[in-house]
Amino acid sequence: MSRQIGAFSLATLLLLSACGGGGGGGTTPGPSPSVRYTLSGRVLDGAGAPVAGARVLLSLNDTSTDTQGRFSYGNLPAGSYVVSVADDNGNYDSQRLQLGATSGEFSFELPASGGFRVQGTSPALNDSGFPLNGAIELEFSQAPDAASISADDFEITPSVGELQLQLNGSTLRILPERQLPPGQTMLIEYSGQISSGGLDMSQPLRLRFATDSSDQYPPRLVDSRPAAGATGYAPNLAVSLEFNEELDTDTSSLTIDVQPATPVTLRVSGSSVLVSPTGGWQVNTDYTLELAGVMDASGNLASQPSMLQFRTGSQPASSRDREADWNLTTDSIVFSSNINGGYDIFSIRPDGSELTQLTALSGDERHPTLSSDGSLLAFQKRDADGNQQIWLLAMDDLGAEPVQLTSSGYSSIEPYFSRTLSNDIVFTSTRQSVTGLWSVSPDNLLETELDELFGSGQSQPRYHPLIDGQLLFQSRRSGNGDIWRKTISVISGETININLTQQLSSDEHSPAWSPDASFIVFISDFDGHENLWSADAAGDLQTQLTYLETDLSDPVVDPVSANNRCLVTMEQGSAGSDLVLVDLTSGEILANLTGV
Repeated sequence: MSRQIGAFSLATLLLLSACGGGGGGGTTPGPSPSVRYTLSGRVLDGAGAPVAGARVLLSLNDTSTDTQGRFSYGNLPAGSYVVSVADDNGNYDSQRLQLGATSGEFSFELPASGGFRVQGTSPALNDSGFPLNGAIELEFSQAPDAASISADDFEITPSVGELQLQLNGSTLRILPERQLPPGQTMLIEYSGQISSGGLDMSQPLRLRFATDSSDQYPPRLVDSRPAAGATGYAPNLAVSLEFNEELDTDTSSLTIDVQPATPVTLRVSGSSVLVSPTGGWQVNTDYTLELAGVMDASGNLASQPSMLQFRTGSQPASSRDREADWNLTTDSIVFSSNINGGYDIFSIRPDGSELTQLTALSGDERHPTLSSDGSLLAFQKRDADGNQQIWLLAMDDLGAEPVQLTSSGYSSIEPYFSRTLSNDIVFTSTRQSVTGLWSVSPDNLLETELDELFGSGQSQPRYHPLIDGQLLFQSRRSGNGDIWRKTISVISGETININLTQQLSSDEHSPAWSPDASFIVFISDFDGHENLWSADAAGDLQTQLTYLETDLSDPVVDPVSANNRCLVTMEQGSAGSDLVLVDLTSGEILANLTGV
């Protein structure tokens, strides 16, 4: 720090004057909320001379002293306030004050004449232009007890991730995991109780400063999955390299060397680079990864390659893989999986190759669906209020911030892209008293309720593969869960709903069309297990296709009619669930795409 603690003594006199009346005789009532007060003070040095230009912070409001060392804040209600002060030499002090009609005189000394407190800071109070990769330093009046300091008790706004603390004598260095955001006002507070030699810190800590407006600092590797040197890493898991800031989503500058040689796919998601092995890692093998060309969103290139060494184990990780969507244009399948703990979105080829992680956002991403041309990915995810919403990403820019398509205030789930050029998305929403079906256009975000007169809950919508005016859905309107077909007239807007499975005295759900709409598939518990069924487009010729003693869900028919197969989620108990291919004639399990 560019300061000499103890080189000069500063006394601060805060004069609090009330701008309001007091109570009458007897017991004095509490201050009225309508009464306002002025908090005024004067900053003096140890010789009693005024300090002009001293920095002052009251809550989040900063000011400085005049030529007489005076400052004031007006129109304040009674209550508790933290005032921090500092001079140009870096001396710092703060105190919690109680403002009211009976407020008296408060004084500050820098450095403190007694007690244990923070005496200096870097950056200085109300400073600006602090480096984005800078370490924050606090200088105490005496060496703190290391065991009394917890990183969890420091609150930095906006958040900069985990904090690393380094204590050297009376100086505490705070190293944020993530780079500080450019051009932002930062606030640091401490809510714990730091001690030194039996003394507790006698003042609050509130430090405000602004960061450099431009990012000139290269990205830095801060974490990885697996951790460096880890052993027994599941051979079917992708590797994630986590950096301290948002990265450029263009992967063209990235190069990676994998030893032993293994084909991999690279994707950028936020501040992470995801490395997905095309056919998985070899078991019980030592790997070394060297990643170069990492660039942040401001164009700063990492100064050196990032290295990661780990050893795989023999046991693959289990997961719940579900909610698949199969795209004809790209010949790929997208699905959600919790293999990393929370649900992320992955893609895979129909032959089980090229398993690739697509998203690594905070929270869960569920029910992925691709536009007809494969260029857009929609999914459901919670918003800041905790409600599920429909979000959109471009497949060629998966590291970008997703766009929220649906309105906040209620949940919107189960998105499904139209198979036509309209690119409309149908979804389920709770915004009315009865859960209904809505559509939204990614082009103009126009949301439309499809059938407000149905009068019963509707869910699991699936557009007709050739026209947008017809769709399948599930409803319990008739008592049991049934598959329904909705047809909406493009001329009059009139809606016709037909129950396709009312003949079955069981629960049916998860409908899906064949590519040419000549038949449908769905799940029914007719025999006590959730098995795959089919019927023609009118709901006739209902046929049970599988007779398994494990439950199936989320069917999607191969978009190439001649292949005559269907992808479903198969529950595997404690081992999770897998995506498996089923023959639509025999009901035979043809392949397990994601099973371990």
